[in-house]
Amino acid sequence: MTRRTRLNLECLEGRSLLSGLAYSLTTNQSGYQPGQPIEMTFAETNTSTQPIQVQDGPSIDGFTVSHDGTVVWRSNAGMNPMYIRLDSLQPGQSLTLTATWDGIPLGGSAADLTGTFVITNQLNPQAASATVTISHPSSSPSTQPPPTTSPTPVSSPPVSQPIPVQPTTPSSRPPVQDPPPSSSTPTSTASPITVTLATDHPTYRKGHPVRVKMTLKNTSDHAVVLTARLGDGFTVLDGKSPIWHSPIGGPSSASRILKPGQTIKLSAVWNGRANQRGVQQVLPGYYAIWAGDDGYSGTATIRIVS
Repeated sequence: MTRRTRLNLECLEGRSLLSGLAYSLTTNQSGYQPGQPIEMTFAETNTSTQPIQVQDGPSIDGFTVSHDGTVVWRSNAGMNPMYIRLDSLQPGQSLTLTATWDGIPLGGSAADLTGTFVITNQLNPQAASATVTISHPSSSPSTQPPPTTSPTPVSSPPVSQPIPVQPTTPSSRPPVQDPPPSSSTPTSTASPITVTLATDHPTYRKGHPVRVKMTLKNTSDHAVVLTARLGDGFTVLDGKSPIWHSPIGGPSSASRILKPGQTIKLSAVWNGRANQRGVQQVLPGYYAIWAGDDGYSGTATIRIVS
Protein backbone atom coordinates (compact mmCIF):
# COMPACT_ATOMS: atom_id res chain seq x y z
CA MET A 1 0.00 0.00 0.00
CA THR A 2 1.24 3.46 -0.91
CA ARG A 3 1.35 5.74 2.11
CA ARG A 4 0.44 9.43 1.94
CA THR A 5 0.83 10.09 -1.77
CA ARG A 6 -0.17 13.75 -1.41
CA LEU A 7 -2.25 16.10 0.73
CA ASN A 8 -5.32 17.46 -1.03
CA LEU A 9 -6.76 20.87 -0.18
CA GLU A 10 -9.82 20.38 -2.36
CA CYS A 11 -13.29 19.70 -0.98
CA LEU A 12 -13.99 16.01 -0.44
CA GLU A 13 -17.26 14.13 -0.26
CA GLY A 14 -17.77 12.60 3.16
CA ARG A 15 -19.71 12.85 6.36
CA SER A 16 -18.47 15.63 8.65
CA LEU A 17 -18.17 14.27 12.14
CA LEU A 18 -18.36 16.15 15.42
CA SER A 19 -14.58 15.72 15.62
CA GLY A 20 -14.15 18.12 12.68
CA LEU A 21 -13.02 15.37 10.28
CA ALA A 22 -14.62 14.29 7.00
CA TYR A 23 -13.87 11.03 5.18
CA SER A 24 -13.93 9.93 1.55
CA LEU A 25 -13.25 6.55 -0.11
CA THR A 26 -13.24 6.25 -3.91
CA THR A 27 -12.14 3.78 -6.60
CA ASN A 28 -10.88 4.43 -10.12
CA GLN A 29 -13.92 2.60 -11.60
CA SER A 30 -17.23 1.20 -10.47
CA GLY A 31 -17.11 -2.05 -12.48
CA TYR A 32 -14.25 -4.49 -13.11
CA GLN A 33 -13.49 -7.84 -14.73
CA PRO A 34 -11.99 -10.71 -12.66
CA GLY A 35 -8.30 -10.06 -12.04
CA GLN A 36 -8.47 -6.41 -13.09
CA PRO A 37 -6.62 -4.17 -10.58
CA ILE A 38 -8.84 -2.05 -8.35
CA GLU A 39 -7.27 1.24 -7.28
CA MET A 40 -8.69 2.71 -4.07
CA THR A 41 -8.14 6.04 -2.32
CA PHE A 42 -9.06 7.04 1.23
CA ALA A 43 -8.89 10.63 2.47
CA GLU A 44 -9.30 12.09 5.94
CA THR A 45 -9.87 15.86 5.89
CA ASN A 46 -9.83 18.49 8.63
CA THR A 47 -13.04 20.49 8.06
CA SER A 48 -12.69 22.53 11.25
CA THR A 49 -10.91 25.83 11.89
CA GLN A 50 -8.33 24.32 14.25
CA PRO A 51 -5.43 21.86 13.77
CA ILE A 52 -6.41 18.26 14.54
CA GLN A 53 -4.08 15.36 15.38
CA VAL A 54 -4.95 12.10 13.64
CA GLN A 55 -3.46 8.63 13.92
CA ASP A 56 -2.19 6.36 11.16
CA GLY A 57 0.22 3.45 10.84
CA PRO A 58 0.78 0.22 8.86
CA SER A 59 -1.26 -1.89 11.26
CA ILE A 60 -4.32 0.39 11.64
CA ASP A 61 -4.93 2.11 8.28
CA GLY A 62 -5.28 -0.76 5.79
CA PHE A 63 -8.01 -1.20 3.18
CA THR A 64 -10.54 -4.04 3.56
CA VAL A 65 -12.58 -5.66 0.77
CA SER A 66 -15.70 -7.63 1.79
CA HIS A 67 -18.10 -9.82 -0.18
CA ASP A 68 -21.46 -10.77 1.37
CA GLY A 69 -20.14 -9.72 4.78
CA THR A 70 -16.95 -11.82 4.53
CA VAL A 71 -13.52 -10.18 4.30
CA VAL A 72 -11.78 -11.44 1.15
CA TRP A 73 -8.74 -9.13 1.12
CA ARG A 74 -6.84 -6.69 3.34
CA SER A 75 -4.03 -4.46 2.17
CA ASN A 76 -2.16 -4.94 5.48
CA ALA A 77 -2.76 -8.66 5.96
CA GLY A 78 0.05 -10.55 7.68
CA MET A 79 2.70 -9.14 9.97
CA ASN A 80 3.20 -5.37 9.91
CA PRO A 81 5.27 -2.91 11.95
CA MET A 82 3.09 -2.19 14.98
CA TYR A 83 3.40 1.53 15.62
CA ILE A 84 1.02 4.49 15.53
CA ARG A 85 2.04 7.86 14.08
CA LEU A 86 0.41 11.16 15.04
CA ASP A 87 -0.09 13.60 12.16
CA SER A 88 -1.24 17.19 12.61
CA LEU A 89 -3.76 18.25 9.95
CA GLN A 90 -4.23 21.96 9.44
CA PRO A 91 -7.72 23.31 8.57
CA GLY A 92 -8.63 22.10 5.07
CA GLN A 93 -5.73 19.64 4.95
CA SER A 94 -6.12 15.92 4.15
CA LEU A 95 -4.32 12.68 4.86
CA THR A 96 -4.55 10.49 1.73
CA LEU A 97 -3.87 6.74 1.53
CA THR A 98 -4.01 4.53 -1.58
CA ALA A 99 -3.83 0.81 -2.35
CA THR A 100 -4.35 -1.52 -5.32
CA TRP A 101 -6.02 -4.95 -5.14
CA ASP A 102 -5.23 -7.44 -7.89
CA GLY A 103 -8.53 -9.26 -7.38
CA ILE A 104 -6.97 -12.33 -5.77
CA PRO A 105 -8.52 -13.19 -2.38
CA LEU A 106 -6.55 -13.88 0.78
CA GLY A 107 -5.18 -17.40 0.53
CA GLY A 108 -6.54 -17.71 -3.02
CA SER A 109 -4.70 -18.72 -6.17
CA ALA A 110 -7.02 -17.50 -8.92
CA ALA A 111 -8.50 -14.10 -9.66
CA ASP A 112 -12.05 -15.30 -10.41
CA LEU A 113 -14.18 -13.60 -7.77
CA THR A 114 -17.40 -12.02 -9.05
CA GLY A 115 -20.24 -10.10 -7.43
CA THR A 116 -20.61 -6.94 -5.38
CA PHE A 117 -17.77 -5.88 -3.05
CA VAL A 118 -17.63 -3.24 -0.30
CA ILE A 119 -14.33 -1.43 0.34
CA THR A 120 -13.55 0.33 3.63
CA ASN A 121 -10.50 1.67 5.45
CA GLN A 122 -9.60 0.64 8.98
CA LEU A 123 -9.13 4.25 10.13
CA ASN A 124 -12.90 4.74 10.01
CA PRO A 125 -14.84 1.97 8.23
CA GLN A 126 -18.25 3.40 9.25
CA ALA A 127 -17.67 6.91 7.89
CA ALA A 128 -16.82 6.12 4.25
CA SER A 129 -17.02 3.13 1.91
CA ALA A 130 -17.10 2.29 -1.79
CA THR A 131 -19.05 -0.42 -3.61
CA VAL A 132 -17.77 -2.04 -6.81
CA THR A 133 -18.89 -4.94 -9.00
CA ILE A 134 -16.72 -7.64 -10.58
CA SER A 135 -18.21 -9.56 -13.50
CA HIS A 136 -17.16 -11.48 -16.59
CA PRO A 137 -17.21 -9.64 -19.94
CA SER A 138 -20.14 -11.76 -21.17
CA SER A 139 -22.37 -10.33 -18.44
CA SER A 140 -21.31 -6.73 -19.02
CA PRO A 141 -22.35 -4.32 -21.78
CA SER A 142 -20.12 -4.55 -24.82
CA THR A 143 -17.24 -2.12 -24.86
CA GLN A 144 -16.04 -2.92 -28.39
CA PRO A 145 -15.59 0.16 -30.61
CA PRO A 146 -17.96 0.57 -33.59
CA PRO A 147 -16.86 -0.71 -37.03
CA THR A 148 -14.44 1.54 -38.86
CA THR A 149 -15.54 0.61 -42.41
CA SER A 150 -18.20 2.49 -44.39
CA PRO A 151 -18.97 5.17 -41.85
CA THR A 152 -22.24 7.05 -42.28
CA PRO A 153 -21.63 10.67 -43.30
CA VAL A 154 -22.68 13.17 -40.64
CA SER A 155 -23.50 16.78 -41.49
CA SER A 156 -21.23 19.22 -39.65
CA PRO A 157 -20.11 22.82 -40.10
CA PRO A 158 -17.16 23.13 -42.50
CA VAL A 159 -13.77 23.79 -40.98
CA SER A 160 -11.26 25.40 -43.31
CA GLN A 161 -8.21 25.16 -41.02
CA PRO A 162 -7.39 22.93 -38.06
CA ILE A 163 -7.56 24.67 -34.72
CA PRO A 164 -4.08 24.96 -33.21
CA VAL A 165 -3.64 23.58 -29.71
CA GLN A 166 -0.77 23.83 -27.26
CA PRO A 167 1.32 20.63 -27.06
CA THR A 168 0.83 18.59 -23.90
CA THR A 169 2.87 15.89 -22.26
CA PRO A 170 1.36 12.43 -22.96
CA SER A 171 -0.33 11.16 -19.81
CA SER A 172 -3.24 8.97 -18.84
CA ARG A 173 -4.56 11.68 -16.57
CA PRO A 174 -4.14 15.47 -16.30
CA PRO A 175 -1.21 16.73 -14.26
CA VAL A 176 -1.88 17.44 -10.61
CA GLN A 177 -0.36 20.45 -8.94
CA ASP A 178 1.12 19.63 -5.54
CA PRO A 179 0.22 22.03 -2.71
CA PRO A 180 2.94 24.35 -1.38
CA PRO A 181 5.46 22.44 0.75
CA SER A 182 5.20 24.99 3.55
CA SER A 183 1.80 23.66 4.66
CA SER A 184 1.32 20.31 2.95
CA THR A 185 3.19 17.78 5.08
CA PRO A 186 1.73 16.73 8.43
CA THR A 187 4.16 16.81 11.33
CA SER A 188 4.99 13.28 12.54
CA THR A 189 5.89 12.74 16.16
CA ALA A 190 7.68 9.85 17.83
CA SER A 191 5.60 7.16 19.49
CA PRO A 192 4.80 8.10 23.12
CA ILE A 193 4.95 4.45 24.19
CA THR A 194 8.07 2.26 24.33
CA VAL A 195 7.61 -1.52 24.43
CA THR A 196 9.91 -4.24 25.74
CA LEU A 197 9.20 -7.95 25.51
CA ALA A 198 11.14 -10.56 27.45
CA THR A 199 10.95 -14.28 28.28
CA ASP A 200 12.25 -15.99 31.39
CA HIS A 201 14.71 -18.13 29.35
CA PRO A 202 16.15 -18.00 25.81
CA THR A 203 15.92 -21.81 25.32
CA TYR A 204 13.26 -24.33 26.39
CA ARG A 205 12.69 -28.04 26.29
CA LYS A 206 9.81 -29.19 24.11
CA GLY A 207 6.57 -28.79 26.06
CA HIS A 208 8.15 -26.65 28.80
CA PRO A 209 6.09 -23.55 29.80
CA VAL A 210 7.33 -20.25 28.34
CA ARG A 211 6.69 -17.18 30.48
CA VAL A 212 6.61 -13.93 28.54
CA LYS A 213 6.18 -10.37 29.83
CA MET A 214 5.43 -7.17 27.89
CA THR A 215 6.20 -3.77 29.46
CA LEU A 216 4.74 -0.53 28.07
CA LYS A 217 6.12 2.80 29.27
CA ASN A 218 4.80 6.29 28.54
CA THR A 219 7.90 8.31 27.63
CA SER A 220 5.98 11.44 26.63
CA ASP A 221 5.01 14.44 28.76
CA HIS A 222 1.25 13.83 28.44
CA ALA A 223 -1.14 11.06 29.40
CA VAL A 224 -1.88 8.30 26.85
CA VAL A 225 -5.12 6.31 26.71
CA LEU A 226 -4.72 2.62 25.90
CA THR A 227 -7.69 0.59 24.71
CA ALA A 228 -7.57 -3.20 24.58
CA ARG A 229 -8.44 -4.13 21.00
CA LEU A 230 -9.66 -7.33 19.42
CA GLY A 231 -6.64 -9.13 17.93
CA ASP A 232 -4.09 -7.80 20.41
CA GLY A 233 -2.43 -10.13 22.91
CA PHE A 234 0.39 -12.68 22.77
CA THR A 235 1.13 -14.74 19.65
CA VAL A 236 3.76 -17.42 18.92
CA LEU A 237 4.87 -17.59 15.29
CA ASP A 238 6.53 -20.40 13.36
CA GLY A 239 8.03 -18.30 10.59
CA LYS A 240 5.03 -16.20 9.54
CA SER A 241 2.38 -18.69 10.67
CA PRO A 242 0.75 -18.25 14.11
CA ILE A 243 0.62 -21.47 16.13
CA TRP A 244 -0.60 -20.10 19.49
CA HIS A 245 -2.44 -17.00 20.63
CA SER A 246 -3.62 -15.65 23.96
CA PRO A 247 -5.67 -12.42 24.09
CA ILE A 248 -5.15 -9.81 26.77
CA GLY A 249 -7.55 -10.38 29.65
CA GLY A 250 -10.53 -8.12 30.29
CA PRO A 251 -13.21 -6.65 28.01
CA SER A 252 -12.03 -5.53 24.59
CA SER A 253 -13.39 -2.01 25.16
CA ALA A 254 -11.60 -1.42 28.48
CA SER A 255 -9.53 1.79 28.52
CA ARG A 256 -6.51 2.56 30.67
CA ILE A 257 -4.75 5.88 31.21
CA LEU A 258 -0.96 5.77 31.27
CA LYS A 259 0.48 8.88 32.91
CA PRO A 260 3.89 10.38 31.89
CA GLY A 261 6.66 8.02 33.01
CA GLN A 262 4.19 5.34 34.08
CA THR A 263 4.52 1.69 33.02
CA ILE A 264 2.18 -1.27 32.82
CA LYS A 265 3.16 -4.92 32.56
CA LEU A 266 1.22 -7.66 30.79
CA SER A 267 2.18 -11.32 30.96
CA ALA A 268 1.21 -14.70 29.58
CA VAL A 269 2.36 -18.31 29.83
CA TRP A 270 2.62 -20.47 26.72
CA ASN A 271 2.25 -24.13 27.55
CA GLY A 272 4.42 -25.14 24.60
CA ARG A 273 1.50 -26.55 22.60
CA ALA A 274 -0.34 -25.18 19.57
CA ASN A 275 -3.90 -23.87 19.80
CA GLN A 276 -4.38 -22.65 16.21
CA ARG A 277 -6.37 -24.62 13.67
CA GLY A 278 -4.32 -26.83 11.36
CA VAL A 279 -1.23 -26.98 13.61
CA GLN A 280 -0.69 -30.47 14.98
CA GLN A 281 2.55 -30.24 16.95
CA VAL A 282 5.41 -27.94 17.90
CA LEU A 283 8.78 -29.14 16.62
CA PRO A 284 12.25 -28.12 17.83
CA GLY A 285 13.48 -24.88 16.28
CA TYR A 286 13.35 -21.11 16.62
CA TYR A 287 10.07 -19.31 17.29
CA ALA A 288 9.11 -15.63 17.40
CA ILE A 289 6.84 -14.29 20.12
CA TRP A 290 4.81 -11.18 19.27
CA ALA A 291 2.82 -9.18 21.80
CA GLY A 292 0.66 -6.12 21.19
CA ASP A 293 -1.67 -3.78 23.04
CA ASP A 294 -3.65 -0.94 21.37
CA GLY A 295 -1.33 -1.04 18.34
CA TYR A 296 1.93 -0.97 20.34
CA SER A 297 3.96 -4.17 20.09
CA GLY A 298 7.25 -5.96 20.71
CA THR A 299 8.87 -9.22 19.65
CA ALA A 300 11.21 -11.79 21.13
CA THR A 301 12.83 -14.99 19.80
CA ILE A 302 13.21 -18.29 21.65
CA ARG A 303 14.61 -21.70 20.82
CA ILE A 304 12.91 -25.03 21.53
CA VAL A 305 15.02 -28.18 21.77
CA SER A 306 13.91 -31.79 22.05
